[in-house]
Amino acid sequence: MLLVLIIKIQKKNAKSFLEELGNPYNKIIFDSKGTNSIEWGAYGVPESFLINKNKVIKKYIGPLTERSIEEIKLFIK
Repeated sequence: MLLVLIIKIQKKNAKSFLEELGNPYNKIIFDSKGTNSIEWGAYGVPESFLINKNKVIKKYIGPLTERSIEEIKLFIK
C-alpha cells in the first residue's frame, strides 16, 4: 500500500515544501502534463492518495492532519 502525493508544481517548489513541512509519502509523482491528476480526480494542492493494488482506496484533499495520519495507519496495518 502506498501513500502518494501528486505534484503539479515545479519540482524545486515541491522539494522546498516537503523539506519545510516534512515528507510522509512513499512516492511522489510529478505530473507536469496533468494526465495522472485528471485520471485520479485531483484538482488542488496538496492532495494525497492511498493506493493498494494500483487502485485509489482513499483520497485526502488538503494537508494531512493528525486525524488523517491515524486513519492511514489503520489502513496500512
